Amino acid sequence: AQALRDAAAHRYERLDRAKLKSFWQERAHLDLPAWKNAGFGLPDFGQKYQEAKLDALGKLTDLGAPVRAKVMFGLLCAMKSLATKDPDMWDCVKYGVDEVLDTFWSDLTVYAEELYRNETLVLANVAADGWEELGALGNTATPCSPRWWRAFFLYHIQPFDRSIFGRLKDPVFLVCLVLSLVPSHG
Repeated sequence: AQALRDAAAHRYERLDRAKLKSFWQERAHLDLPAWKNAGFGLPDFGQKYQEAKLDALGKLTDLGAPVRAKVMFGLLCAMKSLATKDPDMWDCVKYGVDEVLDTFWSDLTVYAEELYRNETLVLANVAADGWEELGALGNTATPCSPRWWRAFFLYHIQPFDRSIFGRLKDPVFLVCLVLSLVPSHG
C-alpha cells in the first residue's frame, strides 16, 4: 500500500512540475513590466491602484471608440440602403429618407456614446448604479414647500424607477395624464 501511495505521489509531482513548466512557457512572451505598469500585481487598495484602474478604464474606452464608430456607420449605411432599396421610390422620397436617417442616427450615436460613458463611470464607481443608489441621492425637501410639490409631480409624471406599466398603476400619474389630454381652448 505504501508503494502505491509513493508511486501516486511521484506521478502527481511529475504532473505538477509539468503543469508549472507549461504555465511559465505560456507566459514567457509577456512583458511583465508593462503588465505591472498597467496595475497588475498592485494590492486592491490605495491611491495608486485606484488611479491605475481609472486609467485602464479610460484607455479601454478610448480603444473602443473607433470600433463603435465604424459599427454605427456600417449600420447607418445598411439602414439607408435597405430603406431606399425600392427601385420605384421617387428620388425626393429617397432624399427625405436619407435626411431623416442621418438626423436620427446622429442623435442615436450621441445617445449610445453617452450610455457607454455612463456605464464606464459606473464601472469606475464614480456614478450611481441602480435605482436604490439614485433614490438615496439628494436632499429631502421640506413637506408642502414649492420644491416638495415640484419633486412630487416630477416623480409621479416621470419616475426614474418605474416603467410605463408601473406608472399606469399610479393614480397621480393617471390624473396628470387625463389633465394633459384635455384640450384647452382659451
